[in-house]
Amino acid sequence: MRRAFYVITVLFLVSAAYGAVMDSESVEIAWPPENSTFIRFGFSSVPVTSIGTNPDPDDSPASYLRLNSVRRDGTTLTAYSSTPLYAYWQIYASDVYYIYISASDLRNGDASIPFTVVWEGSEGITSTPDGSGAELLHQYDTSTAVDPNSVKLTVEAVLPDGIPGSAYTGNISLELRVPG
Repeated sequence: MRRAFYVITVLFLVSAAYGAVMDSESVEIAWPPENSTFIRFGFSSVPVTSIGTNPDPDDSPASYLRLNSVRRDGTTLTAYSSTPLYAYWQIYASDVYYIYISASDLRNGDASIPFTVVWEGSEGITSTPDGSGAELLHQYDTSTAVDPNSVKLTVEAVLPDGIPGSAYTGNISLELRVPG
């Protein structure tokens, strides 16, 4: 019993001698949003709702979107994509930013086919021959600290009568703008 008391006393003294805080140091940390800017935007095949990570490579759309489905309304044929396409953004910044969307007609040589891109809450856009018809897709303002989100895009083209059965290509573009 005396030996156990001796061992406990020695452990207590060792703990008291080495357990005391001899000195301390601290570092101040701050998050200065006026010096911080993170912006990522692009296209995805799934909704994007978090900040900082790229959409999974399996969730990134191919560099092209096929208008691989057709519906008939009377004599009108409309081609559309059955593959989901989302425009996304991930932003935190101390400045206002705008994301614009534009589209250039489907083209094959001199022949062209205009198409529309529509998203929820918008009238959408119609492609132009040179892609110059940019419309506001999203505005980031500093009242929201972190802004990760996406919108589903619906892409459709009314096919004109007598269209040649060749491949046509066009573009949908996103552009980041700073006001001023």
